[in-house]
Amino acid sequence: MKKKGTFTGVGTGPGDPELMTLKAVRTIENADVLLLPAADKESCRAYKTAYGACPEIADKKCIFEPFPMTMNKNELSAFHERVADRVIKLLAEGLDVVFPVIGDPCIYSTYDYIERIVKRRGYETKRVSGIPSFIASAGRLDMSLGDDGRPVHIIPGSLDIEKALKLDGTVVFMKTGKDNMGRLRQALKNHEKAGGRSAGVYACSLPEEEVVYKASDIPDNWGYLNVVIADRAEDK
Repeated sequence: MKKKGTFTGVGTGPGDPELMTLKAVRTIENADVLLLPAADKESCRAYKTAYGACPEIADKKCIFEPFPMTMNKNELSAFHERVADRVIKLLAEGLDVVFPVIGDPCIYSTYDYIERIVKRRGYETKRVSGIPSFIASAGRLDMSLGDDGRPVHIIPGSLDIEKALKLDGTVVFMKTGKDNMGRLRQALKNHEKAGGRSAGVYACSLPEEEVVYKASDIPDNWGYLNVVIADRAEDK
């Protein structure tokens, strides 16, 4: 009986090739096919990071599937099923397919959507962790996220910001869209007036990286790759 391939999500970290793990590099090097969530290699951030760590992947077979920018659940479901069908066809041929993603494949990852379908259809899946953007950002800001046993909360920026800022411990806001950035900035300014602290990083470890140490300095044009960290006065 022909051996089935494995579908693996590999975290490439925040963007600096030197922050990729050895296991991530080895897994990508050994892949038969790379699934890239972009129209081409040049527009795939995860691929460019991986290439920086292992340029020999330039000749590796890639399939391209740009993820649609839509919130329509039916459209997204149909897209995920179609991509999974394409992956499963390769796995059935005994090929190992690797999906490189920015950050870590266990945190708000596009890998999840395809992995669930592939696993449900009886194929093996794996995850290889990478350094998450919020960990790299905390390091860049020289901040400890959980000292003295404080809890750490990871919050998508589209959720209730004011409610999140009332949580005990450290609050990390990730992937705040441009539409919500002004609301986040104002909430953090109020948070600072009450004695709290906040800081943020955009595109951590990348050439376009920006770092701010107070809410008022967060620009409106920070997009998808932003991380903002806040704690309460009594937690400091």
